[in-house]
Amino acid sequence: MKESTDAGSIAWSPTERPDWVARVNQEGRYLDLDSVAPLDENSLLAAARARTGLSDFGDSDNWRESFQVFIKSLREEAQLNLIGRLMTRSDLINMLAARLEIEETYRLYPEIHEQQIVRPVMIVGQARTGTSLLLNVLSQDPGNGSLKHWECIYPCPPPERASYSADPRIARADHLVRQWNRVNPELVSCHEFNARVPTEASHAMTLNFSGAPFLALLGQTPSHNAFLQQQGVAPGLYYLKKVLRLLQWKNPRKHWILKAPDAILYMPALLEVFPDMRFVWTHRDPLKASDSVVNMYCNCMWVRSDNPFIGGVLEQMINPEFAGQLLNQPIQWMESGVIPAGRVCNILFLELEGNALGEVRRLYAELDMDLSSRALAAMQQYMRDNPRGARPPANYTSIQAGARLAQRQQVAHYQEYFNVQSEC
Repeated sequence: MKESTDAGSIAWSPTERPDWVARVNQEGRYLDLDSVAPLDENSLLAAARARTGLSDFGDSDNWRESFQVFIKSLREEAQLNLIGRLMTRSDLINMLAARLEIEETYRLYPEIHEQQIVRPVMIVGQARTGTSLLLNVLSQDPGNGSLKHWECIYPCPPPERASYSADPRIARADHLVRQWNRVNPELVSCHEFNARVPTEASHAMTLNFSGAPFLALLGQTPSHNAFLQQQGVAPGLYYLKKVLRLLQWKNPRKHWILKAPDAILYMPALLEVFPDMRFVWTHRDPLKASDSVVNMYCNCMWVRSDNPFIGGVLEQMINPEFAGQLLNQPIQWMESGVIPAGRVCNILFLELEGNALGEVRRLYAELDMDLSSRALAAMQQYMRDNPRGARPPANYTSIQAGARLAQRQQVAHYQEYFNVQSEC
């Protein structure tokens, strides 16, 4: 039977779960989940050590406290069901094992520290504004490097150029990534989940138990979110740089093209870690994007929990004051010179959706990057193989009409500044 749920001004109804998922979770209600799928520190660390035969997790990145707060929050706040608990335990062990292997690889090959990350590009913007479309198109350029799901799950041994596209880890990771779709088929209409597609920069940051957007996929953890806000983003960004150096060591990339929608909150911090970074900011009607955020977030939470509205996390995402601050702060940074002139290239979602390759050509010109005929042909082929609208339409309603006016007023300055058209 279809369940429904709502919170405040948010209205969202999940689709019915596949029968096998519903049955497994029903049985899980009678089990001691702490024993069946433990999420305590000793158990998780021991499992990662046993898998890898390694023991040094590294202490230079201040990761341990964040890890401890995160798993405590998972146990006490996330309300994971049986499948969610099993998936999250598996993800945590994968992260810890990857961390052990990264530390060992750097110990054996300290020259990796000398790798230079040159003029990386970070795609930023409110979630659901075309950041994935843009990243997927740009990643078709052989000179551009993008973080793939499989590389973040299994980064070691460092991928090599000769075997990169046929690495056996891809198939193994693909089964894990597509598991999301098998547990909640509605996700197919929201986002493309497979091991070969690019993922967010926060995925690599999870190996340091930073990267709040991707960690949120493992379960709703308000206490850990608060901890990360106090800690700041710097530890996660330095670990991201560590991962990028490792991944390009035997598979060189001319430019890294990364994506972190939430990075509009910490663009100056990125420039501290990556001084020559450039930004591409995608712009869309913030209210239309919020509708899509609600649908995407709730469907992701529905994979692992029967309650997608824990701790007010979603309410904060669509809070009009927060949306206004989120979108107006970078404007102040740009106007004051905190973000140097010429570092931000702006792209309107409607223009990207209507003429992606035209926008890419303009983007390359603004970023002073060479667009080769080979790269352009690969992008054209990608667009033919992945036409807009090919995925099933999303089925959702989210923000109730009464909340619209307040939100529109809060984002009016942003829309006027960038000439962003209203869509709803």
